Amino acid sequence: NGKWAVIFGNGFNSATGDAGIYVMTVDPTSAVKTFYYLSVGSASGSNNGIAFVSPVDLDGDHISDYVYAGDLLGNVWRFDVTSTDPSNWAAGSSPLFTTPTGQPITTKVQAVVTLLPGTTTPQVMVEFGTGQKTLLTNTTPNSYLGTIQALYGVWDWDMSGWNGNSSVQYRSMAAGSTGLSA
Repeated sequence: NGKWAVIFGNGFNSATGDAGIYVMTVDPTSAVKTFYYLSVGSASGSNNGIAFVSPVDLDGDHISDYVYAGDLLGNVWRFDVTSTDPSNWAAGSSPLFTTPTGQPITTKVQAVVTLLPGTTTPQVMVEFGTGQKTLLTNTTPNSYLGTIQALYGVWDWDMSGWNGNSSVQYRSMAAGSTGLSA
């Protein structure tokens, strides 16, 4: 909304089982800090959480438009912060992508604007790896998940809301043409 902000995840294994991000805005005249929590609505008791976030400025105005983040349940979320009214900021109604076996996403996702050869409209790709390392303690060594992990590149294909409100256009498809839900 044009104010300076700090954006961060709520951390792994949250006490409520929820995953979400915090946006702390700072009023430019009074320096008053205001916190907003954007929840993805995770099931209670799931020990979910988000560590790293990737804010993205899609139109080059130096204001974050979307924030991408992965959670411990293997979901990639897109948070819409395009409104000047923080009460309209929210996570998508469903994950942008879910790993096939719930592989945890414990690193920062990278949102990259790409242009495919032969096209003139850019697209947003979200790239990330899965896996989890349990840190060394006084009584246990470092440990890693023993299951197969993966690297992913996912196209954020549902840019219709963005394209309807901005002169900067991104490649998009209608939900009905993909067989996927928005």
